Amino acid sequence: MKTVGLSAQVPGRGSRFLLACVFLVLVFSDASVITRAWYDFKVQSLVPADSARDSVVIIDIDDATLNAVGRWPWPRADFAALLSMLTENYQPKQVVVNFLFPEPSDSDDSALIALAQDPRFVFAVAFDFESDRRLGDLPKPEASQSVSLDQSMTPATGWVGMHTALANGVPGAQIGHVNLSEDPDGVVRRIPGWVIVDHAVYPSLPQQVLTTSPHAEALAHREALIPYVRDPRQMMTVSALDILSGAVPVELLADRILLVGTSASGLANRVVIPLGFAVPGILVQGLTIEAWQAGEIWDQRPLVTGILFWGGLSVLLVGVLYLGRLATTQTLLVVLGLGVLVLGVNWLDHAVWTAVWDPTTMTLALFSLAVAQAYHLFELQKLATSRVRDMFESYVPETVVDTLLSGDLDRFDRGERVRVTVLFADLVGFTALAERSPPDELTATVRHVFNTLTAVILDCGGTVDKYMGDAVMAFWGAPLPDEHQEAQAVKCAIQMQDAIAALPYGLKLSIGVNTGMATVGNMGSDFRHAYSVLGDTVNVAARLESQTRAFEKNILLGAETASGCSVPTQSMGEIWVKGKQESIEVFCVRL
Repeated sequence: MKTVGLSAQVPGRGSRFLLACVFLVLVFSDASVITRAWYDFKVQSLVPADSARDSVVIIDIDDATLNAVGRWPWPRADFAALLSMLTENYQPKQVVVNFLFPEPSDSDDSALIALAQDPRFVFAVAFDFESDRRLGDLPKPEASQSVSLDQSMTPATGWVGMHTALANGVPGAQIGHVNLSEDPDGVVRRIPGWVIVDHAVYPSLPQQVLTTSPHAEALAHREALIPYVRDPRQMMTVSALDILSGAVPVELLADRILLVGTSASGLANRVVIPLGFAVPGILVQGLTIEAWQAGEIWDQRPLVTGILFWGGLSVLLVGVLYLGRLATTQTLLVVLGLGVLVLGVNWLDHAVWTAVWDPTTMTLALFSLAVAQAYHLFELQKLATSRVRDMFESYVPETVVDTLLSGDLDRFDRGERVRVTVLFADLVGFTALAERSPPDELTATVRHVFNTLTAVILDCGGTVDKYMGDAVMAFWGAPLPDEHQEAQAVKCAIQMQDAIAALPYGLKLSIGVNTGMATVGNMGSDFRHAYSVLGDTVNVAARLESQTRAFEKNILLGAETASGCSVPTQSMGEIWVKGKQESIEVFCVRL
């Protein structure tokens, strides 16, 4: 008997271990790498190839401008002159200055300070959340900006503000921070909300710009997702050099939000975005303002994320506890379908309703469960394959075993009703041989005889059922159908007679062969079982074998066998069989 491995004896142990490991990873580790990868995929798939908007225009102090006007930093009076041209000549809705002025200039700052009184201007500051370095001052906040810290605000320890004169001249309601949040992979996906420092809060630059927007109430105080609704490189950009030369038509900038910044080499703060490339930070600020102004606010759903997190862990626990019941092909397909459905709904919710939640835990749990189910099914199939091979390899040809393993293995345990031809062969003269032979010699003789007869059975395509003392039973028509089963069985009976006559033991064979319907399958108990055949057809074959001495014939056949075989036969009359109400006709082989 073959030794079955531990994994085969206990199928599902490896699958449950896999689910337990995934559970521990999700509880004690960080799956944010997968979360970020899926989020970036959604962003990239949702960005249109081309989308033209013009509510926000970037005024770019680019390389061409610096080459023509002079290197940065410009005198404050020259920079103020550029800002004055924007407000006086183009009548913009707002002008957002994306530059920091922590130190006074060598020249007069009065022009810039005077411009700061215009409510259309919004100036930038930057905060530090790690060090306490502070450059310049912060404008005094409005009364409404003096609050206590809550969980929706980000506390700052340092800042890069404005020199004192400018800070005193800029109203607190015209200040916004330009901070962007970098994830551990260096990609900018979020923008901090309100930053609190010294009991004063400062909104982000986009929030400050959109204070009077109809969508202002939808902008939460907490950190927000940057709505990458299009490629920021497609934003309308005008070179500051064209502004200074007067080459820009008034209608191009009128009643629009203008962001004054730089993309010049060495000056621009370039950031990596989920679309897979780096852009100047001012483009991200401009894109955020443009999208929020249009009402495209990506709404984070932490409650949905939390429900899916605990739901995913519950799926893993159910898998560990009930994997055996869940390991079916239908359940596997359902679990895979649910995983794909969660991802599909997540993508659709983001695309249509701008709702963002994290499906990572649930999808990892479902796909891990599917893998565990598939592996468990593989283990069960492997165990069934091993059982079938152990069951048949000593009784049928190896090619038959390989054919069986490619089909339905469960039918052997279920049993099936098929047409078979059964052969009983009993050794004549064996009792006398056994009485005069020593045990070791008798054992070798029996092994030699049965090896010879078994080889004949297998060569004729038969299945060896069992050895019974000095008798052997075989059948045809199962486990594989055989259209020529009667001819094969009779041929085997004749060759077995020739084979036994060629042996030097002086033995003979009495053989009975019968064809009919019978039940075949894995017969026996849970402790010991074997593939066998049961039914009236078997009983008749055994009865025919026992009648060979009465008819003085070595081979007797049933009626169906005689009519289906390919050798001449002769009727020997009828006999009564125990358990049957009618007699049966007996045939012999006529050679």
